[in-house]
Amino acid sequence: RFRKEGVLVEEGTLQVLNRIRNPKALQVGQQLKIPVDPIHTVVEKRSYLMAVYLGDVILRLYWVGHGAGDNTPLVEFRIADKLKEPQWYSPVDGNVYPYGHPKNILGKYFVKFAHDAHPGFGAHGTPMPETIGTMSSLGCIRMLDPDIEEFFTLIPRDSKVVVRAST
Repeated sequence: RFRKEGVLVEEGTLQVLNRIRNPKALQVGQQLKIPVDPIHTVVEKRSYLMAVYLGDVILRLYWVGHGAGDNTPLVEFRIADKLKEPQWYSPVDGNVYPYGHPKNILGKYFVKFAHDAHPGFGAHGTPMPETIGTMSSLGCIRMLDPDIEEFFTLIPRDSKVVVRAST
């Protein structure tokens, strides 16, 4: 019903919104918070903040890093996929690095963004937490490992991600 009304909800969305640590512990008749407004994300490049909104209400704020040389485009993406333990296809040397390889910079989670003119972007963790709050990536949104894990769980596929310079 929610998808017909344009509200995208996934199991992880409900888990985060309701602070459910163990989904197997749900009880029949337990009351849950269900979003009735669309969830979307806004990345503010100048302030290095990423906000997840439920309608007009901020659900979460994350410190992020983004593209060196201003390589993160100012566009509206959509969440195309969510990958756990992703391979990294390096645009630098053309190699593919499996999850766990020292040259795989994605970390444990990759939230893939989609845009016809700007393929290959997304949000991921980083083995270099000191780069949060800087322009140092190849264009993706870098997040601290606990933050990308929560974002990965919370954000529904097909929701919008708007990247802008500032408010």
